[in-house]
Amino acid sequence: MVPPVTMSRSDAAIVSLVVLIVLAPISIATLIADCETSDDNGATWDAADSVYDGAASEDVVKLYPANTADGDDVIAIYFDISTPDIDVRGYDDSADAWQTPVAAITTVDYVAPGSHDCALMHSDNLLYCSSFNDIDSATGDIDTFTVTTATVASQTVTIKTDVVSNVAGSWKSSVFINQQNDDVYVAYSKGGTWLSTQDIVFHKSDDKMATWGSEQAYSEDTADDLRGVGAGHTVGDDGGFYQPAFFNDDIADIFVNLNNDVAIAAAVARRRIAPILFNVMEPTHEYD
Repeated sequence: MVPPVTMSRSDAAIVSLVVLIVLAPISIATLIADCETSDDNGATWDAADSVYDGAASEDVVKLYPANTADGDDVIAIYFDISTPDIDVRGYDDSADAWQTPVAAITTVDYVAPGSHDCALMHSDNLLYCSSFNDIDSATGDIDTFTVTTATVASQTVTIKTDVVSNVAGSWKSSVFINQQNDDVYVAYSKGGTWLSTQDIVFHKSDDKMATWGSEQAYSEDTADDLRGVGAGHTVGDDGGFYQPAFFNDDIADIFVNLNNDVAIAAAVARRRIAPILFNVMEPTHEYD
């Protein structure tokens, strides 16, 4: 089982501290899917309406804040293995109910946890999402789409441009947004041979996923069994780095790359105030 997928409601206009957790199993077996909510920063938990289609499921869910007046609502990007496809589901916290799914993209096969991802763009309150439509396939593409967040009752999905097409031996994807200029980055694990010799690479879009720049290398060492990649989703006016972390399964270590990361300067440079030196003259004394 992968770790619980958690969402802290502290993004953009969303300031509520309600958290919703979904347990996302990766094998059908006898694993149980569950949803719970907390309104006291995780001190206590209450059962919530389950997003899953069945009590035991290997469907994969990621949660994001909805930009609604309620402040406690959720948008879920849901991979349904039975279809297989990715759809969007809104959670109405007041009613404790998941709404009717809205279709996003159709996948060829089970795309595995971590192969779809989204990040919220603050300037337009849209989720920008990427997903492999197939893994370890000569016809595998990284599809992209946006999702509206203004209501949980129904979302609008807009298909954008594929990051790459027909990439064999590849999987996983991670979305990152520079909130200063709306640049969107997508990193993924590129084959090589699936689960054997892969590299982490990324592409950048400066027009909201309408077009994509050329492939940029990220991992540097010899191609290896690199699984899982994540970049933290966003950087704001304070600046920072686009610096994805990735997992090497052969040696069970997580890495970042300090050579191929992307520095993002602060939006407003901090001013250094020079010290002001005062000349203090010794008082004049008169003597008789």
